[in-house]
Parts: sequence; structure tokens; C-alpha cells
Amino acid sequence: MNKSLFMMAAFSYALSFFACSALATSWVQLDPQEVSNRAEIIVLGKYDFKSKLEESKEIFAGYEFKVEKVFRGSANETIIAGIDRFDVSWAVESQEEDGKFLLFLQRSPETDFLVPVGGPNGMIQVREGVANGADKAFYQKFLNSAAKEPVYQIEDEKKMSTMNKIIAAGSGLAFVLFIGIKLKRRTLKK
Repeated sequence: MNKSLFMMAAFSYALSFFACSALATSWVQLDPQEVSNRAEIIVLGKYDFKSKLEESKEIFAGYEFKVEKVFRGSANETIIAGIDRFDVSWAVESQEEDGKFLLFLQRSPETDFLVPVGGPNGMIQVREGVANGADKAFYQKFLNSAAKEPVYQIEDEKKMSTMNKIIAAGSGLAFVLFIGIKLKRRTLKK
């Protein structure tokens, strides 16, 4: 019995050398002032994890983020905000408990959407208007400061914006075709 227990333990130990590494990311803890300095946009709101996922080559996935307040920059009522794929589960839990996020967002050359500065460094949990975490006093100042409302787009304006792009593209194409036909006629006349 002891020999089989020893063999099983030795086998498990040997197997651990061949096991895959854990899938997780680790982020360097940033000073809150650095997080603030690097942020282009600072917003308060909630992720919509039921929205279509925006893929990227980075560790980030982009989800719709419903903006309630804007503290820096400007943002529509809904933006695409990145989140480390391994942070989604705890973010979902936080929001299910009526939590929100104060996001400090920056551009990333690897994505088509804004991402939190330093991953979770730029994602501050907020419950009942109070910032949570190690540097909550620093982040609470943002929550207590004057905020702007997000830019609300009426559904008709969104449709018109799309329609205007289609009309502009069609007009540009028609102009290029017109010039091309004129030039071709001139060369045929010669």
C-alpha cells in the first residue's frame, strides 16, 4: 500500500513538469497618478457582456460599455472598451452585485478599441458611488469631481450617419467613374 502511494505521488510529481502553464496574466501595479496621466478617457459605467465580443490579437477583448458619466475626454453613451480576457469573470460578478467600473482608458496599437491603462490598474470597482481597492481615496476624487454626460445619439441619427457615409462613398465612386469615362473618350478621339 505504501509503495503504491509512493508511486502515485512520484508519478504526479513527474507529471507536473510536463503540465501546461496556467492561463493568466499578471500586471505590474501602477501608481494611480500614472494611471490617470496615461488615460485619454475616464468614464463610469458598466460592461455589457451580452454584446458582441470584439476580438483582438492582444489579451484584451472588447465589449460594449454603457457610459453613465465622463470625467475626461468625450464618449458616446455606448463605447467599445477592452478588458483582459481573464478579468471577465470577476467583472461579471462585480456587476451582478450592482457594481460599476471607473475606467481609465487609452489607445492600443493592437486593438480597434480603447483599453484600460495597465489592464486591471485602469479598472476601478465602484459600489454605491464609492471606489474600492487599495488606492480608493485617489479614485474617489474622480467620482466626486464634476462629470459630463455622455453624448447620446438618437437611433435616427445613427441611421443617418450610416446613410451619409453610403451617399458620400457612392458620390465619390460616381465622380471617379465620370472622370474615367471623360478621359477615355478624349483618348479615343485622338
